Amino acid sequence: MALIGWYEGFKQGQESHQGTSAEAYKQQADAQINAACLALSGVPQYECIAQAISAEREQQRAEQDLDAQQQMAEWARWMLIATVIMAAVTGFGVVFVWQTLKATQDMAKETSRIGEAQVRAYLGRESCAAWEGTGVEFCGTITNCGNSPAINVYMMLELTYFRSIGENTFEIREFYTIPQSIGTVPAHGQFGTGRVAFLGFFGGGGGTYDVRFANLCLLGQDAFGHEISFFGPIGYFQSFDEYDKKKIHPGNITPGDMHGNRRKSLSSMREWVAKAEKHK
Repeated sequence: MALIGWYEGFKQGQESHQGTSAEAYKQQADAQINAACLALSGVPQYECIAQAISAEREQQRAEQDLDAQQQMAEWARWMLIATVIMAAVTGFGVVFVWQTLKATQDMAKETSRIGEAQVRAYLGRESCAAWEGTGVEFCGTITNCGNSPAINVYMMLELTYFRSIGENTFEIREFYTIPQSIGTVPAHGQFGTGRVAFLGFFGGGGGTYDVRFANLCLLGQDAFGHEISFFGPIGYFQSFDEYDKKKIHPGNITPGDMHGNRRKSLSSMREWVAKAEKHK
């Protein structure tokens, strides 16, 4: 609309200019006739007047052609400006729409994440302990406080020990029990392992060892197919009799018992479980 309004104003200005120029050319022709032609008579007078009028019309046509060219050039310039403005407005519109769609997608993802977090399984443990026996033995309760079952759950122990490498010389290392499958832990449910013996180990090497700390590692999937895990300390005893006397309960586990490497342990467990699942 602004462009149309400008064009109408420009057109009226050009028409006014043409009218003024035409009047000026007419006055110029009249002055020439009065000055040069009226002094003549007969045919020379008619020829002089005709030449003056013809010259006036030629000047008017040249002026009109120049005005037309100026109008076309001005119109083309403003059309270019309008095109650039429209392209910029369109670009801003596209960016705005894209940002709106992205915000909508992000909101949908966040809503989905919150919904899954409210429903998914959460693994934990209660009254868990390990001791030296036939290999390393374990007893405890695996819990799921989530609103959906924990599927294909495996458990593994990470044991931190002092290994003798010379007279009065020790090094601290970790080794791991071979993961064992405990299947599915139901929503808001528990799984009592009973007395379990871990007979195989990896990552520790040989030599005499003295276990100081133990962590329970759990790995499984939730109902959405996402990996879930747990890593936390458990009590460790030198024998079953020592464990049986103390009857470990959650109060025996304190933050001070927390040692080990969650990332390394779960990574090692993940690799082992992947191989085990592949060869089922």
